[in-house]
Amino acid sequence: MRYSTILFDLDGTLTASAPGITASLEFALKECGHTPPEDMLRFVGPPLWYSLKEFCGIEGDEAERVISRYKERYTRRGMFENSVYEGVKEALESLSQKGYTLGTATGKYELYARRITDHFGLSPYLAGVFGSEKDKGRVEKADIIGYALSELGISDKSTVLMVGDRSYDAEGAKKAKVDCMGVLWGYGSKEELESAGVRYIASTPAHMLEILYETNS
Repeated sequence: MRYSTILFDLDGTLTASAPGITASLEFALKECGHTPPEDMLRFVGPPLWYSLKEFCGIEGDEAERVISRYKERYTRRGMFENSVYEGVKEALESLSQKGYTLGTATGKYELYARRITDHFGLSPYLAGVFGSEKDKGRVEKADIIGYALSELGISDKSTVLMVGDRSYDAEGAKKAKVDCMGVLWGYGSKEELESAGVRYIASTPAHMLEILYETNS
């Protein structure tokens, strides 16, 4: 078996989370006196502090103020303005039954990620839910991947595949020295994923399984 450990991004890969994220961020920006940018989907995936700096020029104490207001709405409503993509749960079940070790490596705050995977019934298929923790130095995707592998006791990176929908996932996987599969049912484009250097591209969860099982046959 070439790949025995599969790490999944959460937003845009396991769940369609954009409605809750964008609504909560629009609320926070307006509450703090900022005009939300037109393309809010850019904020789905990377850690919020990174996106605020990159796309709005907001950082430092002001970023913390926006994030605080974001959390108010997101914890109350936003995280559950969300849904599991069709075919994802079945794919996780199939992989789990075949003996793969599954986990998340998400830029979302780990506490939120755990609540979401529990709420939508994904946690039983996952050996661990690993997310960002700025206070613990886990902010970049590569850091989160490294943390996940450490917690899972995985030392051979050649057996690991990161699965995600954005260039952020692919770039993090490359830095962490693991292969990456890009998926097209999320918020990234084929062009974005190819430019970021993914090894495989899957159009649906069923196609993802086809690629994995063929690669590992």
